[in-house]
Amino acid sequence: MDKILLIDRQNNKWIFNCDGKGRLCYSKNGENEQILLNNAKEDFDIITDNDGNFHLVLQTADANLVCLIYDFENWKKYIILQSRTDKNCMSKFKLFYHNGKTHCFYLFKSGEKTMLVHHIFSPSNPSSTPEVISYADPSKDFSCCMESDGSIHIFYFNENAVFQYKIFSSNRYEDRSLPVEDNIRSICSIYGNGIHLLYTAKMKSYYTLVYYGLNAKERKIISFGDSNISACCIYTHENNIFVQWRERTRCYQCHSNDSGTTFKKPSFIAESRNKHTEPIRIRSKINPRCTNSDRCIAISGNGSLDILNAEQCIGTRTAVNINNKNHITDKNDYNIIDGAFSDEIKMMQSKIRENEKELIRLNTIINTLSDKLSNITKPVNTPAEKPAKTTLDENKIGEINKENYELFKKTDIEDIDSDNSITF
Repeated sequence: MDKILLIDRQNNKWIFNCDGKGRLCYSKNGENEQILLNNAKEDFDIITDNDGNFHLVLQTADANLVCLIYDFENWKKYIILQSRTDKNCMSKFKLFYHNGKTHCFYLFKSGEKTMLVHHIFSPSNPSSTPEVISYADPSKDFSCCMESDGSIHIFYFNENAVFQYKIFSSNRYEDRSLPVEDNIRSICSIYGNGIHLLYTAKMKSYYTLVYYGLNAKERKIISFGDSNISACCIYTHENNIFVQWRERTRCYQCHSNDSGTTFKKPSFIAESRNKHTEPIRIRSKINPRCTNSDRCIAISGNGSLDILNAEQCIGTRTAVNINNKNHITDKNDYNIIDGAFSDEIKMMQSKIRENEKELIRLNTIINTLSDKLSNITKPVNTPAEKPAKTTLDENKIGEINKENYELFKKTDIEDIDSDNSITF
């Protein structure tokens, strides 16, 4: 799962990631990593609201959908959707914030079916009902982008892997289509003075990477080859459009400075022995709609995370230090306050009281058994007497044949013929 770089309203740089051990972690300004949540699944997303507060959504190990809100004093946790079973899986979260509400898109897998879900909620109304947009192909990503008026463009693949395009506006979903004939295999989108798309398509025996400006109707082939293209990213700044992608083992980037009319020749992103490329999602300052940038390819290593074209992508030239030493928190500077429903808190309090009664009952039983055991006398283990040494007393051997006895006393052991001995 991608890391998320968030630059807050005070220009602090946060790195959020899941460590692969069920722990959601963060690092602030290159300090030691701290654990925010211990029972997290790997997929999550984070966004800022109009005040710059953080809204982080993820699924916990017990399959609940939760939202963590940070107001620069405390972390508050809200249960958005409580699952009846831990087998349901939510993944590939994408968040927007508009008019006081969080728009959360994700794939929901239940049994053999996977659905694309649109879930709208707020701290004042966290128990809203999610809306199923369509059945979806679980092996493919979807992409969304929000316009300034709150309209959301949704690009995804249905259960038959067929490309689909919808717009959500005025609480309605409307089917749309792209005026292209390409066999689209994957897509990413961004809003910045118009909708910009970067998608891969298969043409005969080779793959192509295509830029398409939805408003300007500009279509440009960026690259093509015989290998699959992955990790596609697009971000904009004024009239500049930056596209990045991976082919085989290398990452490439390409740039347009005339709003997509022409693109310069692609160049590969250099790596070194100690630095490698990786996709990372971008959340910068107060940007509730993820305008202009959503994700990019960064260069990490030696305790740093370098963003190419950083000024256009994240609004700063400063490289980000991610020298995270461990997951041990020296001091907990942030508190998580449970903001879930009051009836759930009452239920937890009731369970605590029941547990207290059970502990008292068990303690009484243990004390009773202890008293009974103390009254039982244990048998003393006396050492066994050694058998008395037996000696031959000639006065207690019964009747003696004197002739044989005298013969026995005069016999030398060396004179005994053992070869002709008789056994009785």
